[in-house]
Amino acid sequence: MAAERPRTVSSVFTYHPPGDLIPNTGFQQHGGVADRTVYMPMRFPFADAPAFVNSQSFMNWGDCDQTGRTPHPRGRKNVSYRCRLNDKPLVFFEGAAENYSYPWRDNFCERRHFAVGQCPGGRGHQGVDIRPATCELKNESADRCQPYRDALVAVREGMILRAPKQESVYLTVNAPGEHVRVRYLHMHPAQLDEAGLVSGRRLAEAEVIGRAGNFNRRENLTTLHLHFEMFVPTRDGWVRVNPYMSLVAAYERLIQARGREIEPHEPDPAPTTDARRADQKRPETADSSNASAVKKKRSKRRR
Repeated sequence: MAAERPRTVSSVFTYHPPGDLIPNTGFQQHGGVADRTVYMPMRFPFADAPAFVNSQSFMNWGDCDQTGRTPHPRGRKNVSYRCRLNDKPLVFFEGAAENYSYPWRDNFCERRHFAVGQCPGGRGHQGVDIRPATCELKNESADRCQPYRDALVAVREGMILRAPKQESVYLTVNAPGEHVRVRYLHMHPAQLDEAGLVSGRRLAEAEVIGRAGNFNRRENLTTLHLHFEMFVPTRDGWVRVNPYMSLVAAYERLIQARGREIEPHEPDPAPTTDARRADQKRPETADSSNASAVKKKRSKRRR
């Protein structure tokens, strides 16, 4: 599906091409899927920009998908290490600047042992991981980001598919010519239950679904991020597809500016602190008003 892109070019938003994973991080050394399809026009799943698409396993603080870290950081903040699968230098700190900077990088089909028919090796990461704007720390010595601060919203008008106590939330879009299902992961099930996010509930586009967390069967078992999946119907049932370019298109509409795709073998731009401010310069929408109200309430609680 062709998506109309903004005319203005962002001064900061850059992204790697679809399928361009961090070197040697694909399942059995395969690459990703260079799928440029925008499967549907949609709202970006975070209420506010900026947000950062990148790996949770093979970036800073990541567990390298349990393939080994060397030297092992042993839980010490800011200790340097790398994954045994490649030579990328990392530090043991979830809030490292690189984790919260452009460019984006696709991580669909990254090394996992889940079945994914679209992945070259038949297995891999089933979706794309997205970090929120910032990492808030509990204190100076903390190496983890505090969860449940950043609002997530419905990417389209649709119906919820979820049983109580599940952390997985499906949103089914059934519009003329469009039949797509998306999945949100790592919000807290108790919060979802309290909000009444169960099967049959209809949501408007940009309506708040929940808050980005680190829940993975229990608290703190993953990094602070949203895991986002996309499915399309086939004669064999619903199949997962790479949502990366759908997210790029949605993000460009959110920030009202066109991103720049990194050329193959082009070095990454250096992380910049002003990148986060630049992409927040956009007209206020209904969802951003809600997010602003949430921030004001949070500010009052801190006083």
